[in-house]
Amino acid sequence: MPGPSRRDVKNLVRKLGVASRPSQMQAALGALSDLCIRAQSEGSDLDSDFCAALIDAAAIPALALLLGSGSPPDVQVNASAVLTFLALDNPGCAPAIAAAGAVPHLVQLLRPGPSNRRNGAAGLLAVLSIGSPSTAAAIASLGAIALLTPMLQPASDTQRNAAKLMAHLGLHDCTAAAIAASGVIPPLVRMLGPDSSLEMQSLATEALIDICAHGNASAVAAAGAIPLLLRPLGPGSNTELQQSASCAPISFALVPATAGIITGAGGIPTLVQLLRPGPGYDDDVAHNAAAALATLAMHVKNASTIAAAGAIPLLAQLLVNPSVQLKAVGALGMLAGPGANAAAIAAAGGIPPMVWLLGPAYPADVQFNAAGALRLLLGGHRSRRDDIRHAIVAAGASAGLRDQVEQVFLW
Repeated sequence: MPGPSRRDVKNLVRKLGVASRPSQMQAALGALSDLCIRAQSEGSDLDSDFCAALIDAAAIPALALLLGSGSPPDVQVNASAVLTFLALDNPGCAPAIAAAGAVPHLVQLLRPGPSNRRNGAAGLLAVLSIGSPSTAAAIASLGAIALLTPMLQPASDTQRNAAKLMAHLGLHDCTAAAIAASGVIPPLVRMLGPDSSLEMQSLATEALIDICAHGNASAVAAAGAIPLLLRPLGPGSNTELQQSASCAPISFALVPATAGIITGAGGIPTLVQLLRPGPGYDDDVAHNAAAALATLAMHVKNASTIAAAGAIPLLAQLLVNPSVQLKAVGALGMLAGPGANAAAIAAAGGIPPMVWLLGPAYPADVQFNAAGALRLLLGGHRSRRDDIRHAIVAAGASAGLRDQVEQVFLW
């Protein structure tokens, strides 16, 4: 079935104006909302054509006005839905929607009222805040974060979109202070519990990780999040949830106090098990686990614990895996300082692949990490140099590569 003509769309948008009777305006808006649903379901051609027709008809400013307090709730819901369609279909529309004054209206719609109105507003704000620090800052400054706290309660119709909005707001440094002061962290932590659906656990995990990465790791840890974020990393967990949760220890590991909570909760053996080949192994999860172990190993007392948990031979095996080798060699470098660990890395066969990772066939960041690991293995002790030289020769390195290692690392 052909889509609406541009002329038809323009006539519908014209009826959204103040000159139209309320019944005409509501009918036109309902028709546009239905067309959005149809366009999304029937495919990309109709989708993009309808989006272009709406933009040409100047629908954005007209719809933004309908979000205001003078409109009935069903009008506000439909206006949010059409604007969300535009923002999702054409990323260039998001700045135009914000510039049309939609954000203050949408924040007001988060206040107590019909759940579908609050849900639609949270969903549109989530889209508008993607990749836009200025929009995220505006949303936070208008008090949206505190309004999201009751929307995150269990079994709420608004929980999903509220969690998405929190995940997007958490990506920006400019919202960190507002998040810390809002009381929104505890309900997000409660969403990690086993009574929540996998989707809600995943959304809460994403939101909390983003919040941690921008200065609020201690507040998230204080709310009891760390044991709950470690729980999906155990055997038999949902792969998608495990991929999300495996990012969490990286942020916590950067802060000494929260790193201690990870180790106290048994996080190191849990992370090491994620490196082990076999059923349930996932490259993305192993990549994140290796990164977290590397960060934890910055605290010297953890390096021995990580080695004792069996990490070194597993990391050495992963040096040949292109998806994981960057973080695996970085973790081995952080573990290389203590003498016993250096010997264990050599015994696990870690030196030959490290040498090859210096070669031009590998990305620059992999070469850099491999160089750092070899330097730390040497540790400035002359007694180790011959061992490393012999290992380099045994690895079959070319004369040029051997010279490079000799000149740069065997000082």
